[in-house]
Amino acid sequence: MRFPSLTEFTGKAKAAFKRFPVTLIWAIFGSCAIIGLLNAGDDKLLQRYSDLILILILGVSWLISAQFFVEQFKKPAKLWWIKVITIGFLVAIYLYLPSGEQDKNTIIPYTRYALYLIAGHIFALCAPFFMSWNDGAYYNYLKNVIVAVARSVLFSGVLYIGLVLAMVAMEFLFEIDFYDERYIQLFVFCLGIVNTWVYLSDFPKDIQFNLRFSYAKATSVFVKFILIPLVALYIVILYAYAIKIVLRWELPEGWVSYLILALSALILLIQFMVHPVRHTHVSRIIRRFTPFCYWLLLPLLPLLYTAIYRRVADYGITEKRYFLIVLAGFITISAIYLLWSRKKQLRFLLIALLGMILLTSVGPWGAFSVSIKSQLNQMEEIVTAFAKAQKEQHLKKNDSAYITQEQFSHFRSITRYLYDRDKLAETKKFFGYDPIKRFKEARSYTISDSIINEMGLKVKYGNNYRNAYPNYYNDQTEPINIAGFDLMKEIDIQSSRKKSISISSDYELRYDAESNALEILKDGERALSIALDALAKNLKNRDGNNYAQVKSSEMQLNAENKNLKIRIIVKHISFGKGDKNSGRKLKFRNANLILLLKIKSNAQ
Repeated sequence: MRFPSLTEFTGKAKAAFKRFPVTLIWAIFGSCAIIGLLNAGDDKLLQRYSDLILILILGVSWLISAQFFVEQFKKPAKLWWIKVITIGFLVAIYLYLPSGEQDKNTIIPYTRYALYLIAGHIFALCAPFFMSWNDGAYYNYLKNVIVAVARSVLFSGVLYIGLVLAMVAMEFLFEIDFYDERYIQLFVFCLGIVNTWVYLSDFPKDIQFNLRFSYAKATSVFVKFILIPLVALYIVILYAYAIKIVLRWELPEGWVSYLILALSALILLIQFMVHPVRHTHVSRIIRRFTPFCYWLLLPLLPLLYTAIYRRVADYGITEKRYFLIVLAGFITISAIYLLWSRKKQLRFLLIALLGMILLTSVGPWGAFSVSIKSQLNQMEEIVTAFAKAQKEQHLKKNDSAYITQEQFSHFRSITRYLYDRDKLAETKKFFGYDPIKRFKEARSYTISDSIINEMGLKVKYGNNYRNAYPNYYNDQTEPINIAGFDLMKEIDIQSSRKKSISISSDYELRYDAESNALEILKDGERALSIALDALAKNLKNRDGNNYAQVKSSEMQLNAENKNLKIRIIVKHISFGKGDKNSGRKLKFRNANLILLLKIKSNAQ
């Protein structure tokens, strides 16, 4: 890799700004805005403007792609409105994203944002070739992308490391203190401005007409001796598994779909790397790669669809399964196209993938609408099953019907799914009330327990449940009263932790497994002990629900002697089931505690 001179570097930088003015102004403004927010040193301010930061990041790839797209036309200057539309698109996403101050769920908005981030990079890979195609020109473009990324990372990385070392040297040699934010600000400057500018400086114009190319020997070696053997290994594993399930006459495991997706991605990666020399390369293996691998991939596609169907039939559609279905369709279409098309223009694959991402991100046909509707249908089925169980068990007055651990697990996963997407209120038609309004203090991991209790149901756990890890959460929302105490500290503690945790300059906290107690230590000696057995026994009587929300009054531990007074407010505690020899008691695993401590005068 040849390093340019200073004159050449500045010349390229000026040319890049003339060619990508909107992109570089966006990157400079965005980097300066983030640096300014960091300079305030306020985490809440960063959270408040998190949506702005995300859009500034998203805009870089989309604006680069927009510039590449217009450059393929004869008069790109007249297509300035495409960049305006792109900026309008970014503003629309910014207005859609929830502000950091808003108390609302963010799974759907940020998942949609992730889709647009991926789409922006896919757009960059095909933007210069929407209107025309040449195998060699596209190969050169991909090579330029890789070289530009490597060079920009090298330049900005070396600059950042060098400046950081200079700052560290100044701290030690001249006793100049730098705030931690300065290192983050420097990173933003190097990544947002230097990296972007160097990256854009390396792209030649007239991308579509750069037809002369040389195929690197290193690429041939990498494809022939690394990638193709990996493809062969995956194919052998998948065919062996296919034979196994046919002989046993059983449905495939759901995870096999991910292995087929990985194999397909690897095959397509090789296709992009060898496409311009697929008929002329000296290596027979590379020449025969297409169409041989696609003929081997086609018989595996029924296995892929069967694995997906098994998960969807059992648990309905979620966003992950929806995109799995979309990717399966994309792989099928790609394989068929590359087998039977005469032109085999790879741009159509990228354009199709880009279109799929954009289409599936919105609308009643989109991933989120379809998934929510599917999970509501699942909820209706399982609530109907619960009602049927109550009728069939012929209960006496005040008795509770039992549901299986598997039923409850399925119900809990649906409840959490809908809660996390602000759609649980739509289950009012099933329960006769809005669970969000009925259980205002409940959270995503506890509201399923509240609904089950409201329905008069109990969970019948199997023998293997003693290996599960029940969790209990404090429902306290009021401020903690610290009157009468000298110190308050929040502590995370685990049973596996051997070292004690410092509370103050004189006192430490430690968990003792033998006594199942929390111990306050002074100078290494036990000053006070707080047993956990009573709390564990009380929590154990809650039918063993894995995620139970408990009243604040039941999640407090108090202890006192002549020297100390202590109150422990348990915010969250997790247990593991014991074995038969221990009477299957709940064994403490970890906890998040608020510790209040008063040191009496005679303990000073």
